[in-house]
Amino acid sequence: MDNNTPLSYIAGFMDGEGCFRVGGPTPMISVSNTNFEVIHKIGRFLDYLSLEYGIGERISRTPNLKPQLILTISKVDASKVFCELLLPHLIVKKEEAQLIIDLCTLRQNRKTNAHYTPEEHEQIKKLMLKSKELKSRRYIRV
Repeated sequence: MDNNTPLSYIAGFMDGEGCFRVGGPTPMISVSNTNFEVIHKIGRFLDYLSLEYGIGERISRTPNLKPQLILTISKVDASKVFCELLLPHLIVKKEEAQLIIDLCTLRQNRKTNAHYTPEEHEQIKKLMLKSKELKSRRYIRV
C-alpha cells in the first residue's frame, strides 16, 4: 500500500458520497453512510491529522431504512487542509472542494474579526452561487 492510498480512497468516497458546500461564510463538508466502519475510518484519519470534525447518527423516520452516521467538518482551518489534501485525488467534486479552499483562504486572510466588508460579502456570495450551480449541474436529467 503506498502513501496515497488512504487519500485516494477517501477522495473516491467523498466524490461518491460526500458534500462540499459553500452556504455562507462557513464551509460545510459532510459525508454520511450506513456503514459506520468507513465513517469511523475517515474520522481516525482526521484524528491522525489533528483536524476537528464531528460525527453524529441520523435515524430516519421512514421504517426499514438503516441509521446513518454523518461526519461533518466546518472549521475553516480543518476544511482547508482536508480539501487541499484531497484535491489532487478528487474527480467529480474537485471544483466544489476548490471553492471551499477559496472560502477558507478568504476567511484566513481577514485582518479583523469585525463585520465583513461589502467586497468580502460579494466574494462569499459569488462562491455560494458557484457552489449551488455545481450541485444543480449534477442533477440534470438526460
